Amino acid sequence: MRRALLALLFFAMALSGEGAGAPSPAAFSRVPVRGELVTYFTFALWAPGEQLLLVNHPRAGQLVPLQRDGQLQKPLQPLTWEEGNPMFANAMGYDEKGPFVLYRDAFFHTVRELRFDAQGRIVSNESWERRFDGSQVQLACPRHTPVRFAGEVFCFATVRESETKVRQGLVRYPETPGARLTFLREHQGNSVERTMAWDFPLLAATSQGVFLLDFSTEPPSVLHLAPASRRLASFPPGFQRPPEIPPGLGGPDAAEAFQEGLEATPVPLGLFSAAGKLLILTRTPLGKDRARWELHRLDPAQDRLEGVLELPTTAPKVLVVPGSKRWAFLELGPAGPPVGARKLLGLLEAPAATLAAPWPAAPGAGSKQQGAAKKP
Repeated sequence: MRRALLALLFFAMALSGEGAGAPSPAAFSRVPVRGELVTYFTFALWAPGEQLLLVNHPRAGQLVPLQRDGQLQKPLQPLTWEEGNPMFANAMGYDEKGPFVLYRDAFFHTVRELRFDAQGRIVSNESWERRFDGSQVQLACPRHTPVRFAGEVFCFATVRESETKVRQGLVRYPETPGARLTFLREHQGNSVERTMAWDFPLLAATSQGVFLLDFSTEPPSVLHLAPASRRLASFPPGFQRPPEIPPGLGGPDAAEAFQEGLEATPVPLGLFSAAGKLLILTRTPLGKDRARWELHRLDPAQDRLEGVLELPTTAPKVLVVPGSKRWAFLELGPAGPPVGARKLLGLLEAPAATLAAPWPAAPGAGSKQQGAAKKP
């Protein structure tokens, strides 16, 4: 009888989470992908209801629906693909209306905002030509995943101020129409900061404000951008900036050199938020075409590391798709050919509650991890 009661108590604790430790690998599900998709994976997002993923396919200007069971659907071609001036997705995000995708043309004269229903069908296609104050800029388009805080948008963006002047960098602007942009940082050339900002999710927002995974320091760090600016002392130890691109390289050669340096270095590759905390995604190389992927939880209010969760995959690249109900992790194969293109291999999924549950303690959890000296 006593053994039966203990068993019942243990079962009840497991269901409630009381006394539970780290999330079990069983909290993650994995399905192989059925169908084939080879592209430059930059971002994906959940359609309304979080039963369908929309995966960016920039090689063809398409969005490819991916079901939770791993089945790829017929690609969507939201806008006409013209070889001379193709339209492609430049950013994805969420606001009070739901998920959206921003398309722009190669010559940067057009920006369109697309919205979708739960089945991935386009329900809205609007121009951004008058989104900003015309006396300041002709056109602006966010890159990757914008974040919102206190009525403002923070993002990396391309900004056309005139027919002959285009700037790129980190900006902020009010959510209201006719907004004026403020540059927080401007990017020049093929710097590590620009390359990482263009290809990885480096911004996250919590109730505490907006945060940046900052590659202007060595080692990288987390910068509290708004409402006040301060650099957090806490950061997972042992991770570095990617190597600089060798001088004189450009185009595919520069991209290939940067990718090789990136994959040979233990690096942070993304910043996310969940349940009021920050999650830092890191990649540690394990040999050819294999890597260890971890999420490190950081409490920004207390400026301390709280735990680390190893993802159950050793894929060479992982694309993280946060959601309010569930998170997706797309497993991608080795790079190339062509340079940078990868094949979609598998789909990992975890309930959002897993990201809020207790994790294994990080090394020195509760203390502020200090790395090498950081540049101011």
